[in-house]
Amino acid sequence: LQGATDLASQLGLQPSYMFAIGLSSGIAQFVMPLVTDALRPAVSDIQLSVVTAITPRIQRLVAQEALDLGVTVDIRSRTNVPTLVREILARVEMSLFVSSAHRLAAELNPVNIVDIAREPLIINEPEKGYGALVQSVFANSGVSPNVVAVADHVDTVKIMVRAGVGIAILPTVSAINEVEQGQLARRRLTPRTAPPLVLSRRARIFDARKEMCISQVRTSLIEHAEDLTGMAW
Repeated sequence: LQGATDLASQLGLQPSYMFAIGLSSGIAQFVMPLVTDALRPAVSDIQLSVVTAITPRIQRLVAQEALDLGVTVDIRSRTNVPTLVREILARVEMSLFVSSAHRLAAELNPVNIVDIAREPLIINEPEKGYGALVQSVFANSGVSPNVVAVADHVDTVKIMVRAGVGIAILPTVSAINEVEQGQLARRRLTPRTAPPLVLSRRARIFDARKEMCISQVRTSLIEHAEDLTGMAW
């Protein structure tokens, strides 16, 4: 879990009103700019507090009223927090990432999950995070992955892939910058895996300003749904 981050200065606003949002760590790199852009015209003054964590923790914090809104990748297609109102906004494509020196870096065709079962695999949060989803993808194809390392954060996984420790399967949008900079290579997978992007909130109605914040974030995510699916990359 990363500490709450005050982004009021980035928004150019005076921190007199708090809006707290939680993001799944694997999508924060892509979603955070959308959130700040969406909120800039929505209110005249706001203190934006941001937490990144695995999906179950984000949803728990929303239910406990520590967060106003959660934007998460639901790896189990359901929530364990029945008090939340959930809305699926898009699908988040998962892709294979390898180092630029890896033999698959030059592969143009989608890579079948069975063909990489023996590759050294780095996973994130094997019990509740993306690692749980990745392991289920291999299991559904009738093979077992060769897990050589486990990391508690997506950023750590990417660093290890860049260093040649192994390969990783992560949300496509989690490594856009690294792919564009030539640090990592991204390959599509078959079968395609695209868990839902879920907006989670409490059922009660907030004040008008907070409802406007939620609406602006929701609209921005829907408008960028194609990017989140990875189809634009």
